[in-house]
Amino acid sequence: MFIQAKANGTIYPCRFVSMYPASSNSDCFKVIEDIVVAQPIIGVSQEGTLGFPMSASNDMGVTAPTAAALDEQDLKVFGPGEVCLIELGGTVNAGDLLMANATTDGKAITFVDGGGTSTPQFIGGIALQYGVSGEKIRMLVQPMVYTYAA
Repeated sequence: MFIQAKANGTIYPCRFVSMYPASSNSDCFKVIEDIVVAQPIIGVSQEGTLGFPMSASNDMGVTAPTAAALDEQDLKVFGPGEVCLIELGGTVNAGDLLMANATTDGKAITFVDGGGTSTPQFIGGIALQYGVSGEKIRMLVQPMVYTYAA
């Protein structure tokens, strides 16, 4: 089941999203493209775009790849337990735990243990396919938190 949200800024298809912490809309919360390591992942942005891309720059002024939603627009988010596409920021194998690549664009990379840090790390799901940077693969949305305990 999709989660209905509003975009806080431009959000592209198939990217990890987190809640925008300053959301004040009582009807629908806002989400941001994930984020940095310290922000819990709630799901993955919709697979579709706002419109049919007619050229490298569409009529909304957003260059390819076309956005799933612009600031304040409605956005569907795949939630826990759903299978969806995720865009990769690195090479992953089927079965890998996936996290955001920490460059604020919400692309998925293989989860790597923080190496002894007690800072919580946020995982967004499990890869169901092999893929490389720039590809989209199927994943199971399964948000979780990992904290290293010495």
